[in-house]
Amino acid sequence: MSSSPPRSFSLAVFILWGFAGSLAYLPLFLVSLISTLALAAWRLFRQDNQHILFININKIWGLPRRSSFAQRFAHQVMTSQFEVFFDTLRGIFRPHTLSIAGFEEFQQRLTAGEAYGRGQILVTAHLGSWELAGKYSAQAGNKPFFALAKAPPQRIFRQLMEKLRRHLEVRILWTDNHKRLTRTMVKLLHQGANLGFVMDQKPAGRQGPVVDFFGHPTPFVAGPAAMAHHRDCPIISVFCLRVGSGSFRLISTTLVAAGEARLLSLEEITQRCASEIERVVRLYPEQWNWQYKRWVFL
Repeated sequence: MSSSPPRSFSLAVFILWGFAGSLAYLPLFLVSLISTLALAAWRLFRQDNQHILFININKIWGLPRRSSFAQRFAHQVMTSQFEVFFDTLRGIFRPHTLSIAGFEEFQQRLTAGEAYGRGQILVTAHLGSWELAGKYSAQAGNKPFFALAKAPPQRIFRQLMEKLRRHLEVRILWTDNHKRLTRTMVKLLHQGANLGFVMDQKPAGRQGPVVDFFGHPTPFVAGPAAMAHHRDCPIISVFCLRVGSGSFRLISTTLVAAGEARLLSLEEITQRCASEIERVVRLYPEQWNWQYKRWVFL
């Protein structure tokens, strides 16, 4: 598995790209109007999505679906997702209009890890803008940055994702060939590249280290811990959170220091990652994507 090779994109992809770019230039009052309409459409047509969201809210916060608190929180979650979406487009197409705090601290962490002479594992979650987290991960390091991604079933969306990530200087590792992917990740880490994982979804086949996550035993993907343990490389978490219109904050933490990975078990490493994701979710709960089936009992 290697990064996506240069390729030609279909006309439809360029049309979608141009449409996304035009959204980045919308005035704020239109953004607010579109977000309101989109929220109303979500309530009318995405009952299955709402069902999962309210199950998760009840499981984590203990709020019944019909309670006013659950309803208000669900509204905050969806409103936040639309706000992050439009500001992410601004970050992609009009990066000079964004304010980013925490970049220098994150850059220092990456530089310190690179001095160890090995690749690094960067972990994040579906929290805030994970696309911008990838962008700043590519910019902050002195080594190539690769991010794992599940290939969309539709070719047009796969091409669109390739164009987006290339624009952000992020190289994609598609996860559809597991054996080849593992060999490629080991090779890239050996060469000193940085690998990015969005690791808060349940693992394929629900098989992975089971750790405590929001007080519940939860299987997590094994890849970050396995790669760090195998190559003895550091793990750094990074999240890009929206703190205002056109303003984001990077929160980064060194979870496994250089030379520490082989002193820990896969479960211990994974628990550190899960605990950090939970910590940041609790700081910005409305910016987490609550619509995923993360627990087996869902």
